[in-house]
Amino acid sequence: MNNVNVQAEIAHKDLMQLKQQFENPDATYRPQPFWFLNHELTKPELESQIQSMYEAGVGGVVLHARHGMQTSYLSPAFMEALEFCTLECKKRNMVVWLYDEDNWPSGTLGGKLTRQHPEYRMRYLRVEEQRYMHDAQQQGLKLDFARYDHNELIAILAYRAAMQDGEWLLCDEPEDLTHVWGREWTPTTEDPYIVLACWSCEIAEGITFANGYYLDTLNPEAVQAFIRMSYDPFQSLQEHFGTTIQGVFTDEPGLMIHDGFFGVEAIRTAVHDVGATLPGMVFAWTEGMAERYQQENGYDLIPRLGALLYNMADGSRSTKQQYYDTITRWYVEGYHLAIRSWCERHGLLYIGHTLEEPVWGQARSQGNQTRVLQQFHYAGVDYLTPGIGTKENPHRIVSVKTAASVAQLNSKERVICESFGASGHGYSMRERRLDANFMAFLGVNLFIPHAFYYSFAGYRKTDFPPTEFKHAPHWPHYRAFADYLGRLSLLGASGKRTPEVLLLSPIHTVYENMFVSGQSNKHPASDALFSLLSDRMLRRSIDYDYVDESQLREASLMDGEGVRFYGDGNIYSVMIMPEIEVMSRDIAAQLVSYVKQGGTLIAVGAIPRHSECLHHDPELAKHMHALFGSTPQHNELRSIGKGYTLFYSLENLPLVDPIDSLCERVSGLLRKSPVLRWKLTEGQHEDLISLERVFGDRVYVWLMNWSENPVSMKLGAIEAKYRIEEWAWKAEKYAS
Repeated sequence: MNNVNVQAEIAHKDLMQLKQQFENPDATYRPQPFWFLNHELTKPELESQIQSMYEAGVGGVVLHARHGMQTSYLSPAFMEALEFCTLECKKRNMVVWLYDEDNWPSGTLGGKLTRQHPEYRMRYLRVEEQRYMHDAQQQGLKLDFARYDHNELIAILAYRAAMQDGEWLLCDEPEDLTHVWGREWTPTTEDPYIVLACWSCEIAEGITFANGYYLDTLNPEAVQAFIRMSYDPFQSLQEHFGTTIQGVFTDEPGLMIHDGFFGVEAIRTAVHDVGATLPGMVFAWTEGMAERYQQENGYDLIPRLGALLYNMADGSRSTKQQYYDTITRWYVEGYHLAIRSWCERHGLLYIGHTLEEPVWGQARSQGNQTRVLQQFHYAGVDYLTPGIGTKENPHRIVSVKTAASVAQLNSKERVICESFGASGHGYSMRERRLDANFMAFLGVNLFIPHAFYYSFAGYRKTDFPPTEFKHAPHWPHYRAFADYLGRLSLLGASGKRTPEVLLLSPIHTVYENMFVSGQSNKHPASDALFSLLSDRMLRRSIDYDYVDESQLREASLMDGEGVRFYGDGNIYSVMIMPEIEVMSRDIAAQLVSYVKQGGTLIAVGAIPRHSECLHHDPELAKHMHALFGSTPQHNELRSIGKGYTLFYSLENLPLVDPIDSLCERVSGLLRKSPVLRWKLTEGQHEDLISLERVFGDRVYVWLMNWSENPVSMKLGAIEAKYRIEEWAWKAEKYAS
């Protein structure tokens, strides 16, 4: 038999196996929910519930200690229950995931760790401000910053300030006024001054459950204590590691916990006022940070803390960018890499999710989300509350696409999603299916429903419902939904996406613009455009991935084609920069090579001007001039070497939706044509979105109606040689 026939036979066998799996997906593709162990755990009830899940098509469970559990977390009785559940799942070929926390977020054992070890409590930097304007009315400034419990004064710094183009800029080398605290201070010059009081603060009690303090995830010693107390006890189950027990789930850790993700104020928990805050704005911090930072970066951070809130008059940008790079590195290596390494030593997978959307929130709580997700064996995401967003507010896409893009560019097999939680008791199966379709379309191929409640008694009903389990009216019909999720996951995990477009993450631009003139900006233009572009490209059925600068550094340029990230991975011929203002010098040089060797680079709304080091960096300007020339013209394709550049302005365009017009332009620059074309006979063009996946020599086209309107179409193949086959999701049928 010649090689061509051998390959054809292998492809045919693979297809037949896929069809068999499609009819009845394996457990690994089926939903594997959070199972809330939230009452007294008895073996008959545990066995009964596992059997019910098995009969309903559930493929596995995440054993999640939750509110209401009567057994102490990690006690002998609790570990006995985990082993019993594991053995019962093994009998049924179901998958088990361990969960590393008592409730959530991961890191404190329900507050036990940080009560026993107060030195491991999370800290944050709180910066409050006073201003001095030299005039007849203000002769001096009273430095009457109030003291609060568990707040340690780091320094009081007086910066000479200058107004330029409507923005306050700080001059370097502030005057240290710490010794003048509580007294009046009068400057020796007539300049305006901005005075910043910087405090190292312990996070408030009650920021986690059981009146706990959250963990200092920037402190590797604190994380090692968490591993010893939470992970090491799991070793009693070691005989099941790598077989029935697949791995460990970590849930919503952060370098700043939830208050830092949602806002900039320091939360002060108080019975009489649970929303009370302290003055000023907060940033990630850790015990001994100043000394550790200076040792690694070669300069004293304290006199430069003003650069986190203001831009500097001398144009320096290094402090702000280095601060975020440093805290990201400490957090990624200290928490995620440490736990991943423990899991790998014990033959387990490290999975979970963090806090994800928008990019502003990623920067606040994770530093750099891409670098965090790279540590997970399966990239993970959270999809709570119902709905898929809207054209005007496409808030759902960035979080899932970030995880899916890390999986694609870093060759990870699965994208997990904690799904359906916090959607309320009235959440319908129709809504679930729409949300599941959208998650799968964006790249999710392992659903972890939130949640299956062991008990629904009393206050447990309010624990971020709905229940997916036997307490729900839809439970008798759950098997059909579990089959449906299994098929979505199967094809998502088996097929390979082949997008041509990369969307460059604006994370460094967001770092730069999230605080200006001492005020927070929660909606930087680049962040908003990133989200809008993500939505509009979906509406144009243009598949894409996000890319971070750190990933580009590891990529290979393919002469005449584009860029590739691993081995036989996908090649990307088009890269889009959404209002990117800040770019590292080495990445700018790499993009010049990318274009000259055949790639197409599109700058939308702005061309990078600032480097990671310097405002209006001349070295960066040299690279941008090589790419876009001295006077870029809107929508003009510029030939450079084997590739092209294009600048797309967003100013003064006579268009209803300039982003949609941009996507039409991008579509015309793609090298591959869609395998299928169709003509709508009912509905609007953007109601229907499509995605191609490759399996062997076959192309699977996913079509999704994400509108509320009916859509009808007439399909046709580009070439007669293609045989069109329809696979129905809700039944084991095929149509040609």
